[in-house]
Amino acid sequence: MSRQETDHLIVDEFCKLYQAKLIGKITVRELVNNCHLNRSTFYKHFYDVYDIRDQLEQKFIQNFKNAILQNLNMKRNNLVANLTQCFPKALEKNQTYLKVLIAHNPNAPHTINRLFQELVPFYRKILHVEKGKEADAVLTFYTAGFCSFFMNWNNNDQDLSIAEMTNLLAKFLSQGLLSVLEEYIH
Repeated sequence: MSRQETDHLIVDEFCKLYQAKLIGKITVRELVNNCHLNRSTFYKHFYDVYDIRDQLEQKFIQNFKNAILQNLNMKRNNLVANLTQCFPKALEKNQTYLKVLIAHNPNAPHTINRLFQELVPFYRKILHVEKGKEADAVLTFYTAGFCSFFMNWNNNDQDLSIAEMTNLLAKFLSQGLLSVLEEYIH
C-alpha cells in the first residue's frame, strides 16, 4: 500500500469516528485496529489523532479562504453584497470537510473557533482594514457574528439552505441586525 493510500485509509477511518465521538475518546489503537494496520505504521503518518484533526481543519480553512478569494470582487460600492455571496460559495466548495468537521459533530466548536481565529487576520489583509481599536472591534464583531451564525446553523441541523442563509446574511448586513430583528418581534 502506498503512503498516500495509507494516509487516505487512516483519515477515512478517523472521519467516521470523529463524527460520532469526542476526539478525546478516539484512540490510535481503535484507528489502527479498524484499519488493520500496525501502530508503528500510524506513527509514520501522523503524530496522534489531534494531528489528523488539525490537518483536516487546516485544509478546510485554507479551502474556505481560497473560495472567498476566488469569488471576492473588491469593488467598494458592493463589498457587503459581495462578501455575503462569498460565504455560500465557500460552503459549497467545502462540503466534504463540512460533513466531517461541522455537521452533527460534537467537536464542531473547536473547528468554528479555529476558523474565527484565522478569518480575523485574513479579512484584515484582503479588505485592507486599518489597525485600530474601532476597526478591530468591527472586524471582530463581523467575524464572530459570521462564525456564530454558522455554528447556530450547524446546531439546528442545517435547517436553512445555503441560499436561505445567504439571503439572511445579506439582510443582516444591508439592513442592520436590529431592523431585521424587529421583523420577528410580535
